[in-house]
Amino acid sequence: MTSANSVFQIKTIHEKDLTGQKRDQLVQWFEDEFGYIPLKWAEPQWYVLAFNDSELIGRVGIIDRLILVADQQICVGGISGVIAKNEWRNNGIGKKLMAEAVKAIKDKLNVCFGLLLCRKEVSGFYEKLGWKVNDFPTTFEQPQGKMVFPNLTMTYSCEGAFFPNAPIDLNGLPW
Repeated sequence: MTSANSVFQIKTIHEKDLTGQKRDQLVQWFEDEFGYIPLKWAEPQWYVLAFNDSELIGRVGIIDRLILVADQQICVGGISGVIAKNEWRNNGIGKKLMAEAVKAIKDKLNVCFGLLLCRKEVSGFYEKLGWKVNDFPTTFEQPQGKMVFPNLTMTYSCEGAFFPNAPIDLNGLPW
């Protein structure tokens, strides 16, 4: 059992700097956590990873993408696969991972907006961190053609930038 005083380190790593074994571990963890979802997903270019000593205990993927919002092009950092090991949940790890992900969106991707796709039951966590629900449909590509995301789309605006509450086209695979 971990405690609120447990120490963990957070690192932001480009996917090209991951070993094949670590990349496989991240993919497997995503599949184990979210189960089989019959969609083709975009692969993250960046990861924010949390470690306790050398043990991987949390992860967030980040995708650099030019999307369309009401036919206007906007660069976003797409947040993907936010996961913490069960025994580390409710210790602030998710909050710290997300704060570091927002920092990476600004500093590594040099963009002002984050975008994530999530189920309604977890949206409260993101709302507490300043993410906003977009009330319009979000479309994305799949091998069989365009689809509409069935759950929520949430956006984050860095440093007072304005993200339009309008229809979104992910301009590629979802994340």
